Amino acid sequence: MEHKIIEHICTSLKGTTQDIKFGTEYCFRVGNKLFCVKTLDTPHQVSFRASRGEIGKLTARNGIVKDQQYNWVKVKDLNALSEREWEYYLRQSYEIISGN
Repeated sequence: MEHKIIEHICTSLKGTTQDIKFGTEYCFRVGNKLFCVKTLDTPHQVSFRASRGEIGKLTARNGIVKDQQYNWVKVKDLNALSEREWEYYLRQSYEIISGN
């Protein structure tokens, strides 16, 4: 999975802002709340908020682990999810964080 596709998915969601934190993380926010973080360094890793029911399903896959943030997962291998799954999970994270 090309990391630019993840950026495209995030920025297509209404009201998304982005910035770089700590010089190493590209942060996507809605209402000033994080819903996705992508490392700038390669290999790229992406963390996002997941629903409680999805965390076990996601972390059962190779390349996906629990993140240090509560109810977040970290994808260490971007190919662990298909493009359609990236769209689904990033939108879900956005909706959880934005309250929609």
